[in-house]
Amino acid sequence: MNLRDIAKLQEQARRKAAEDGDDDERYQDPDNETGLFNTAPYEADDEEADQIYDAIDAKLDERRKARRYVGNIQCCTLPIAYGGQA
Repeated sequence: MNLRDIAKLQEQARRKAAEDGDDDERYQDPDNETGLFNTAPYEADDEEADQIYDAIDAKLDERRKARRYVGNIQCCTLPIAYGGQA
């Protein structure tokens, strides 16, 4: 299979998707669940899991900010630590 064959297959796939009316946007927004899980009930376990994931995300954001802050301090004070001029 060469590049022309691959390009031909890609073009065929694009045409078929256009004919079928595929809308990939519906898969991009988790709040707009129109696929497999749109009929599943939202239970207390789901709410608890969302809270846990939000807490983990917040903690990871704090760590990233702290590392950036420490990195900036080390970057700016490195010459002074070695007796150099700032």
